[in-house]
Amino acid sequence: RVESEAKRLMNAGNPMEESPVGVHHSAGIVDTRNWVNALNGYQYDSMNRDVLLNLAKKAIREGYTFVWDGDVSNEGYAPEFGLAFYPKRSSMTTKKRAKLLETFETTDDHAMHAIGLAYDQYGKTYFIIKDSYGVRGPYRGLLMMSEDYFKANTICIALHRNALKLIDD
Repeated sequence: RVESEAKRLMNAGNPMEESPVGVHHSAGIVDTRNWVNALNGYQYDSMNRDVLLNLAKKAIREGYTFVWDGDVSNEGYAPEFGLAFYPKRSSMTTKKRAKLLETFETTDDHAMHAIGLAYDQYGKTYFIIKDSYGVRGPYRGLLMMSEDYFKANTICIALHRNALKLIDD
């Protein structure tokens, strides 16, 4: 048993790749060419909130769902009501967003699946989010996330690389 486990850990008998030079891993799991300038010049840690919001909305409209990762401990996350909204009267700005991150008011604590867009009677756009916490609230595990909540509380999104072509230059 110990011998077979050692063989398994060495990936013996499995196809292997070397990429980058000196790093060996199972074949077919990583292609670094997919990550070279994936954001068309934007830096991962400083992407403009409006660009990210527009990319996310375009991705959904083009049929790409995505993983939303962000803060659900802030005011406005109310799954019992099927909502995630920014409760302040003014809109989220880059300066406000920076302060939320610097003071650790916005932190990385939950990932969910964005599956669509919805609109309220006033024309405001919401992301339809599948909450992995389970079936609860009026939408039975789905919640409506406002654009300002998205801008204030998003840490990152993960989406299909072809959707990155939707970023406006």
